[in-house]
Amino acid sequence: METLEVSKSQTPSNVVAMQEGHPPPPAIGDNQPPLDERLDMAMDSGEDMADLLKELKEAKEKEAEGLDMGKRVDREELRSIAASIPKVKTRLDKRGKALTEEWRKQTAKVDKCRKTVRDTLDTTRDTVRKPLTDWEAEDAKRADRVSDALIALDPVTAMIYRDVDSLTAKIAEIEAIQIGEDFGPQQDVATAKKASTLEQLGQALETAKATEAQAAELAKAKAELEAAQREREEAERKAAQAERERIAAEQKAEAERTAKVKAEEEAKVAADRERERIAAQQKAEAERAEAMKAAQEKAKLEAERQEREEAEQKAQREKMLAERKAFVSGEIFKAIDGKPRAKIVDAIMNGEVPHVTVELFQ
Repeated sequence: METLEVSKSQTPSNVVAMQEGHPPPPAIGDNQPPLDERLDMAMDSGEDMADLLKELKEAKEKEAEGLDMGKRVDREELRSIAASIPKVKTRLDKRGKALTEEWRKQTAKVDKCRKTVRDTLDTTRDTVRKPLTDWEAEDAKRADRVSDALIALDPVTAMIYRDVDSLTAKIAEIEAIQIGEDFGPQQDVATAKKASTLEQLGQALETAKATEAQAAELAKAKAELEAAQREREEAERKAAQAERERIAAEQKAEAERTAKVKAEEEAKVAADRERERIAAQQKAEAERAEAMKAAQEKAKLEAERQEREEAEQKAQREKMLAERKAFVSGEIFKAIDGKPRAKIVDAIMNGEVPHVTVELFQ
């Protein structure tokens, strides 16, 4: 960046004084001290400096009025005006700091003044310098745009694109780049790069179109071959499926026939077994009935025999009892025959009468 040498003789006296950190000389016809002296006095006395700082701000803004940021000399003038403000701030801040050593009891008041000075003058500096700051920001953006455009226009960067869509989009992007005076000394280079890159991209686009057309033809032929292959495979698959279904149907019919024959045989065997079971059951029932009948007959005969035996035994017992009774009666009569009744009783008590016993109960 070019620099501009400005001598003190070309700079207003009050600006030179401010740059050197000294109060400017009093204005002709002005009865009050210069602003810098009044600022120093206000700092020394701890007075409110808001009005003085406002006056300084207005003075600096007035100095910056009418400066054209399109002119280098005006930009340098504004840069000088803005740079003088921090010097005032530093001087006043140092002065205030020195006063705090002498006024320890007024530290809070002085510090408040210092803060007001710093904040207000920082704001004043930013306000006064804002046109230059804005211009610098815009210039930086312009430089970035130019740099980005030069990168986009670089043939090496552009040639990374290979397909039709990306090449078409890149050509449209480069054609949209407007090269003007904001490119500065890079304008001719950018113009040449744009033409060269567009030419190379155009050639690459034609090549890509031819390549993609050829690829499309190849893809179409491949797709047709694959479709024919799929049709053959589908036909073979259907034929194989039909054959499998035919075999399966035959196997199913044979299995059903075999199952039917087997079922009929099993049914016949089951019927024969059922008939045999019924016959065996009927035979068993007949045998059980016959056996029951024989048992009943046998029981009846046995009962009749037992009745006969019991009758014979009863008759025998009755006969023997009658004979015994007759014998006992005869023995008793023999024992008591001819004896008085008292003697009979004594004879019984003394056990002299056969077959007669007296038991005494206490």
